[in-house]
Amino acid sequence: MNEIMTTTVVEGVKAVAAELKKRFPTSEKQWRVARDVMARDAAFELEASFSSFLEMFCSYRRETAEAIAAKLDVETAERIFTRLFFEAMTSTTRERTRLLCAALAGSLNPDFDAEMKSRFTRAILALEPSDIILLRQLKSGETLVTEGEKAVKQNLVSADALNRAGCVDYDDGYVGDRKRNVTELGRQLLQYLKAWNPD
Repeated sequence: MNEIMTTTVVEGVKAVAAELKKRFPTSEKQWRVARDVMARDAAFELEASFSSFLEMFCSYRRETAEAIAAKLDVETAERIFTRLFFEAMTSTTRERTRLLCAALAGSLNPDFDAEMKSRFTRAILALEPSDIILLRQLKSGETLVTEGEKAVKQNLVSADALNRAGCVDYDDGYVGDRKRNVTELGRQLLQYLKAWNPD
């Protein structure tokens, strides 16, 4: 019986390995093609994020894109681009790619100085889209989902991630019952990511 089970497991592993080999690049040329596809997808999301940000920002500030470009700190923008674009390109999910591209678009905002943009970059690299959704809920005072084990666990994981990133702090109390307060960094990060709307 053990021999039959061992054979079945080995055959199963071989089948999975064969399927993975078909789906994932195994040569230098295939890796280049895969990398180019990831870069193209991220560039598409980045263009959409820039358009969304500029449309929103220009409408409420009554400034042209050219006026915003004239205020841009090019050196800071280049450094942020270097850090965030590669991360966006290699993100596990499309939504995180979209979030990081929105952060790149937010780096055009002249209302934030280089130091603040550096803080935002560090924070956003440590966060997932679900964390930002929870941060928005906390800031707006929405009642959080407290039913369903999966939803509660997700909220706790996101709250901890936001706490570590400096976007949320806790009042005294037990871990599950603590009141979560959005910090000034968290509030400003939401302004920075205003152009991001999850699918």
